[in-house]
Amino acid sequence: MIHNGVRIELRQGTVGPGHDPYGYTSVNLSTNDGRSAELYTDGLGTWRYRARPFGSDGPQVEERFHDGDPRERQLKLKFQLRAKRLFRLTFEEAEQAFREWDYACEADPMGPASRYI
Repeated sequence: MIHNGVRIELRQGTVGPGHDPYGYTSVNLSTNDGRSAELYTDGLGTWRYRARPFGSDGPQVEERFHDGDPRERQLKLKFQLRAKRLFRLTFEEAEQAFREWDYACEADPMGPASRYI
């Protein structure tokens, strides 16, 4: 999905052993000039921010922490503000825009409204 010139990808799934899987969510933002950022969270409390703020040829920045880290609130805010600076939207805003777009694309299981009016 593209929103205000930013490509948004939302991935959710499970990882881990079959007898004890846990979920993950990955929000990816990218632009045509090669800038990209990802915020990954999982059911084990891992948070990872990975970005190429200067394009695909530039250096990659990566930071991670786990739930309960004393810097948790500070780092979560830092990741959101970095995305806002790079893409003019936070990861939270991007995820919300993606979910609204995805919901609008779902077909009505009852068919078009004209069938039941």
